[in-house]
Parts: sequence; structure tokens; C-alpha cells
Amino acid sequence: MLANAVHVAVALFWVGALAHLLIGLWRVRTAPPRALLAKAASRYATLALLLMPPLLVAGAITALDRFSEPAELVSSGYGRILLVKLGAASVALVLAVAARLRAMRVSPPRLGLLRRLAGAEGLVLLGVLGLARRWRAPLRRARWSWRRPIFSARHRWMDLLSDSTR
Repeated sequence: MLANAVHVAVALFWVGALAHLLIGLWRVRTAPPRALLAKAASRYATLALLLMPPLLVAGAITALDRFSEPAELVSSGYGRILLVKLGAASVALVLAVAARLRAMRVSPPRLGLLRRLAGAEGLVLLGVLGLARRWRAPLRRARWSWRRPIFSARHRWMDLLSDSTR
């Protein structure tokens, strides 16, 4: 489904851009190009805000395809995980806005605060990705259980690991 592919691509772009910013923030401790890093952080914050509408629209299209009635949003496992993912993504967006308003709009930029806020945003986004993985695994197993996976040994090992953590 195209909407799901767009949703995943935009989400991974957001996480990748944040990872790039976090690497820069981590390295600033040794070689501080503060003005350049503050400009990069400002561009990242703008990018995160611009990525939100296509991420939400593509995610909504994907979710609507899975529901037959609105009550399934709270009655189904998929719906509940979707609500948690939406809440966590909202927290990540609030952290991005807080980083922009509280750490970058001052002179000089408060890079320590920016590092903490961006790190928290990264942890929240990793949680969202973990939820997405947890939600996709049962659907994939149920839907394609009659087919042999391409990397069967790897998939069997991953299934053993995921089954042992339940």
C-alpha cells in the first residue's frame, strides 16, 4: 500500500535526521562549532514540523484501511497501539518544539538543553518504532504464515527471540 510506504519513509527520514543532529550534538563537546550546530538544529526543528502533516495523513489512510468501524480504535489491539503511537509521536513533536523555543531562540544557544531535549525526542521515537515493530510482527505472521520467508533462518531466530520475551 502506497500510504503505508510513504508513512514509513517519512517516519524513518524524521528519525534519521534526528540521529544526524544527535551525533552532531554529541561531537560538539570536543570541537564546538556552536553557530553552525545551532543553525543545523533550527533546520532540523523546521523539518520535523514539516514532516508531521504527510506522516499523519499517510498514517491515517493506512489506519482507516484496517478499521471497519470507529469503535475498533479502542476495542482492537491495533487501535490501542495506534493510539499509544500517536500519543508518543505527539510527545516527540512537543519535545522538538520545546527544543526550538527554549534552547535555540536564546543567544547563545543552550546546547546542553538542546542535547537533552533531542535525546529525549530520540528515545520517544525509538519507542514508537518499537511499538510499530511489535504491532506489525503478529499481523505479518498471521497473514503470511503459509509462505516460506526469504531469509528463513534469520526469521526463525528472530521469532524465537520475540516468542521468548512474551
